[in-house]
Amino acid sequence: MSREKAMILALSRVGITPSQVPLHAHMAVGEGTGALLMVQMLQATYHACMHMASLDDMMAMDTIVK
Repeated sequence: MSREKAMILALSRVGITPSQVPLHAHMAVGEGTGALLMVQMLQATYHACMHMASLDDMMAMDTIVK
């Protein structure tokens, strides 16, 4: 969901309400620029969620290193 006024019009044309949009980034730099930035943000979030060690993993590593 962007701040562009045409976004609500475009959503209504396809039968989607603003409350049904899962991500509200409020970008108004330009739709192309916003899309490119959003892809990078989503990739970074995915990578952090999938590859970040848990506290238990880190504690086990600390024990092995000592």
